[in-house]
Formats: sequence, C-alpha cells, structure tokens
Amino acid sequence: MSVTTRQSIENELNEIWKSDNQSPGEKIGWWQRNYTTNLVVYASSHIDCRDAEAVLRELTPMHPGRYIMLCPAPEEETLVLHHHVSGHCAYSPGRKQQICCDIINLEAKPGVLEELYGLTLSLLISDLPVEFWWLGDLPAAGIFFRKIAAGSDRVWVDSSNFRDPLEGLAGLAAGWQRNFPNTVLADLNWIRFQRWRNLIAELFDGEWIPFLRQIRHMTIEYGEGSQPTRSFLLVCWISSCLGWKYGGGLLEGFPAEIAFQSEGGKVTIDIRPVPVADRKRDRLFAIRIETGDGRQGLFTIVRDKDPQCVLARSEIDGRPAFSRILYFEHLKSLQLLGEGLRHWGKDPGWEGALAQFRTIMKAPEQSPVLFFSSPAGA
Repeated sequence: MSVTTRQSIENELNEIWKSDNQSPGEKIGWWQRNYTTNLVVYASSHIDCRDAEAVLRELTPMHPGRYIMLCPAPEEETLVLHHHVSGHCAYSPGRKQQICCDIINLEAKPGVLEELYGLTLSLLISDLPVEFWWLGDLPAAGIFFRKIAAGSDRVWVDSSNFRDPLEGLAGLAAGWQRNFPNTVLADLNWIRFQRWRNLIAELFDGEWIPFLRQIRHMTIEYGEGSQPTRSFLLVCWISSCLGWKYGGGLLEGFPAEIAFQSEGGKVTIDIRPVPVADRKRDRLFAIRIETGDGRQGLFTIVRDKDPQCVLARSEIDGRPAFSRILYFEHLKSLQLLGEGLRHWGKDPGWEGALAQFRTIMKAPEQSPVLFFSSPAGA
C-alpha cells in the first residue's frame, strides 16, 4: 500500500507543478519552488490538525519546503488511508515571484496512522534537513515517533501541552540523548520565554556583569493554578549558565524553594504562585534578583496590570541604574516555530537547562516516555 500511495502522491505533485514549466511570459508572476527543509507534522486530533495546517501555510515565505502532515481520519471516512496533495505559494511583491512548496496530507485510522513511518520517510526530499513537529502530549508508546525522530535532524515538542509537564520533561531529560544521539530535541515552550532570558542578560550587561557572581537570592512568580514549568526551566537555565551546583537529592515535584552553591556562596530561589486574572496561567509574572557582597543590587522584571506590558529595572545601592518598558505580545505557534526554525543546530542554553533539569529531577518510572526504554531503531 505504501509503494502505491507514494507513487500516486508523486504523480499528483508532478501534475500540480506542470505549469511551472511554462514560459515566464505566460505566468502571473514567476513561480519559484524552494525546498529549504522537510517538515513532518503529527497531530492526534482534528483541531490540532486544522491549526497546524494554518501554521504551515503561513510558514511558507519564511521556510519553504516539503510539508508532510499526518492526521486522524474522520470517523465517517471509509478509506483506511486517504491522502491529499496541494501546492502552496506566497507572493513576494518585491521579488515579483511566488515562493511555492508542497503540502502532503495523510489521513488514516489511528492504528494505520502509527504505521505510516515508512511512507513518510520515503516522501522526504533527500539532502535537506528534516524537522519533526509533534503536537500535543507525548505518546505512551509509539513506533512512528521513534522511527521519525531517529530519522530527523530535530524534533519539536511543546511541554506546555504535555498532560504532565514535569513527568514529560523529566523523561525527555533522562532518555533523549541515549535513544536519539543524532537528533536535536527542541521545545516550543522554551522559545515562549526567550524574551525573559534576553532581558535578564541585558540587565547584567556591560558594567553590571560582576554582579552575576554576587547573586544570593531570586524570586520567580508564576500564575496560580498551573504548574511552574517555565519558571523552573528558567531556574535550570540561569543556574546552568552561571555554573551553580545543586547538592540536594532528586526531586519528584516542582519545588517551592531550591538552593544552589555558586563560587561566591549559597544561592536560594523561591518559586511562588500569584493570583492572576490571565487565563494563560503558566506564565512568568515577575523575577527579582538580589545581590550582596559589597554593593547591593536589585534586578527586577515585572508584568504590569496589562500582562503584555513588562517593566525591567535595576537598582544599585538603592539608586535606579536601568529602566526599560517592553511590550510582550502573545506568541502563536507560527511565531514560535518560525523563530525556532531560524536557528539551526543545538541551543546551548536549552541543552544546559535540560542537563541541569536531569541533575535535579527524578526520572519517572512510569511515564508517557516509556518508549525511550527501547532502542531508537527498534
């Protein structure tokens, strides 16, 4: 079935792009098929599938390529496997041409969908990077995930969509490198608070760099009613960057307080929930960093009453040293994925944070990532 389906898809793609062979004078603007990447998308629900396809169409001008979407078939669908092929173009007025790419939709019953790894791999364009975007929670056991992840250059997940973010991240931190040594793991949730990390770095830039060695206490506030996933990833990031060592036992839950040992002494971090009206509760709402050993420093980043307005400020010995107001619009999946695809290779900050996560959190014995106990190629 896979061989026949693949041939049918290739024939349909050839038909779609036949007009690409017309002379330039017969076209309304030049067509240019650009393939810069392969992007495989797996969605476990019809809503996720619809949203992901909208993202792909908007992604074309920035990262054109071959997009392959795998979605569950509607209940009324009688065919075991159904495919749909389309060409998508984005017009570029400045260049007077249309940038075009392929979108291949594969719909199948759940059991069949899981077995489509061979067909999916055969449809990839050779000699191009392979990105794999897995929507939703991690699978309990999945040969499709294992096969495609092993054959990809990078896998994108979103820990904010995990059923249990702590369990999922702990499993990934413990087992990813062992099972997928040649595949980069990336998290869209990590990109969500990239602006906060950049602001922290900006607060300590230039003449304020020495204060990094004098940090003694941090307070991080997040929205009440959610798990502090981003808050704790931020803790892992800053402690990894600054070489702080965690000396406690492995934890089974997100802590309200955690301590590290830096070159200058003990550093304590409080992670506090605060009442918020914002529905997007798993957000960073405030960061306060206090320094000692000489000149006293207070570095803060706080959301205003408008959650999209953020004030970054620093005080040295009680006197204002830096102040900046920024507007943080809510980032959609398109913006997150687009930003992620702009950068190739490993992200040292994310790698360090995940490694620190592994030294603090206990790997779950039973979790949605049990499939990591099997070799990636099995």
